[in-house]
Amino acid sequence: MTTVYQFWSPTCGPCKAIKPALAVMREDYMEDNPEIRWELINTREDPRELSRKYGVQFVPSIVIDNGTKATKYTGSDIGQIKTFLKNGLN
Repeated sequence: MTTVYQFWSPTCGPCKAIKPALAVMREDYMEDNPEIRWELINTREDPRELSRKYGVQFVPSIVIDNGTKATKYTGSDIGQIKTFLKNGLN
């Protein structure tokens, strides 16, 4: 199963700005691909320490983990995020 981890922080302005667009993308991907799991990870409350596992130092960051390989994008450019997701999930 492929998991998308969306790392964010409640004090991150760019995270708040892209939140609505990412919510639409999340719905679209999960609707079309039921085998994809998408998790929102608040980096201030990361009990599983996924931030450390995936080397997330800045937010917003998105990690795609397909079970054998994980790729990471950091930034708030919606166009680049769409490309990252398209390349990583197709």
